[in-house]
Amino acid sequence: MNKLWIALVLLRFIITLLPQSGYIHPDEFFQNPEVVAESIFGFQVHKTWEWTELPLRNAIFPYATSGSAFLALKKLAEFIPGIVNTYTLVVFPRLLMATLSLSLDLLVYKLCQCLRVKADPCLVLLASSYVMPVFCCRTFSNGPETILYALVMLLVLKATQSKAASGGGQKRHSKTRSNYAFWLSVLISYGIFMRLTFVAFAVWPMLYWVFMIYYRSGLPRVISSLFALIPGTILTVGACILTDSLYYGSISIDTLYSFSTDQFVETVSSFEAVRNLTVSSFEAVRNLTVTPLNFLMYNTDMAKLSQHPIHPRITHFAVNLPLFFLPIVFHLVSSFLSARLQFKKVTFDQINVFLFLGVVIPVGVLSIIPHQEPRYILPVVIPLLVLFCRNFRNMSITFKVSWVTWNIMGFVVFGILHQGGLVPSLGHLGNLSKNTAHTHYNFVFHRTYMPPRHLLASCQSCDSHVMKPSTNQVAVHDLGGADISTLTQTFDRLLQDSEVRGQDSKVRGHEDKSKVAVYVISPSTRHEYFSHLGRYDFHLEEQFPFHLTMEDPMTMINCKNETWMNCAKEFIKTQFSLNLYRVTRIKAP
Repeated sequence: MNKLWIALVLLRFIITLLPQSGYIHPDEFFQNPEVVAESIFGFQVHKTWEWTELPLRNAIFPYATSGSAFLALKKLAEFIPGIVNTYTLVVFPRLLMATLSLSLDLLVYKLCQCLRVKADPCLVLLASSYVMPVFCCRTFSNGPETILYALVMLLVLKATQSKAASGGGQKRHSKTRSNYAFWLSVLISYGIFMRLTFVAFAVWPMLYWVFMIYYRSGLPRVISSLFALIPGTILTVGACILTDSLYYGSISIDTLYSFSTDQFVETVSSFEAVRNLTVSSFEAVRNLTVTPLNFLMYNTDMAKLSQHPIHPRITHFAVNLPLFFLPIVFHLVSSFLSARLQFKKVTFDQINVFLFLGVVIPVGVLSIIPHQEPRYILPVVIPLLVLFCRNFRNMSITFKVSWVTWNIMGFVVFGILHQGGLVPSLGHLGNLSKNTAHTHYNFVFHRTYMPPRHLLASCQSCDSHVMKPSTNQVAVHDLGGADISTLTQTFDRLLQDSEVRGQDSKVRGHEDKSKVAVYVISPSTRHEYFSHLGRYDFHLEEQFPFHLTMEDPMTMINCKNETWMNCAKEFIKTQFSLNLYRVTRIKAP
């Protein structure tokens, strides 16, 4: 076993345990741990509209990942008091995802075996890529989607390379074909429920599978193979629809058990009862929650799509693919162009075509969608790496240096710096809200990504063995990129509540023990804006480095007559941190 690969896998788990402070996208939290933390711990959370107003997300994935991790953490809390905190709430789900990511290494190894490609270079490239710790070890659904895509590709290759693919009519071969078809239908059906965009990844392997069956065995075998997909599809789709319908409340357990055996016998003996049963059955079917259908309807509504960032159609190819794998993409493209310019014949064998189109077709299909985030194309890492290792067995020193440099840069920017102060600030705020009693804390987040509420570990009615219930109230006000006028209106409202509460206690003739505290969390690059809000006092309580925000870029500072060390410290404080201020109103003289 390759020692370098083992070292890189150990590094993957060490990085997960640190943990990474970078905050890539709100979906990491709001489509996974934030969804399940309330039901498991009783924490105060914020469920986004796609979980409350319009059901777009399948409930199996968050409960299978963060749900399992949180249940284990909750069990440990019975034996280790205080173990439930911001650190463990971040790390436990990521540890589960890091363990799950090992299946990607295994699948790459199996693919290399299947294609007679030397596995060691592929495994080292995969393990050294920053996308593994930064994306695949976090609670994004794109990591499991990558695993499903690799599984589908492996099954298709095995199915088309086996003797069963060439027919023969034997029962053993027929059973083997049915097994491949069954598991392909299960994987693809669940992949579509987890992420509807999985259709883009499934289309090419399935076309290849159908073409190879037709080429070797003819149309009748294609038809029988397609019919073999039906049982797995019905089973998986039915399970997903039932789970989502129960989770979102469109049907209930009582509905499923509304008819006992005696009632059924009575029903079939009466025409009126049969009619009522038929009507109620159709009503129940109409009320079922089909999340991929809701997702499709939402994403075909241009009015709703306009609420999201719109990117040029070329973004995935021109920006996102190089962002993940620039040295590999550059090497593949430059080698192809060099061969063409020298009038050399570029040959594509069957496997190269399979792997190449396994990259190009999904990225091309996803490019039709105007909203294009880099992680959407994450699954193509598998065919891209295998394609590269199959055609470039000897990697130059230049390539190795560029690969290491690019991935270190990617890890530092996305794994550590990007919105890197937000998660540590939530840990600090969670501790702050538990230090004093009978206080109403107001945490105002301005010019940051959405703060995941469960990381505050705040609850007033949670299990006592998990955490001591708090006597404090915690309110999170997420202002996003709101302007200064919205910010000042929020301060006025919150501080006025504090003043009114104090006046009411004087009128009643006794002191109200409860207090109101207002804090604002904002990038250090916005510090000058607060200095112009004259009627408030902003006391800088804490700074959380290193925080890189693309929305409020840093500016150069004047370092005359300063040592480079002092200049660096000043730069981090003023341009590279997330600031926590205590806000009070300045009293008139």
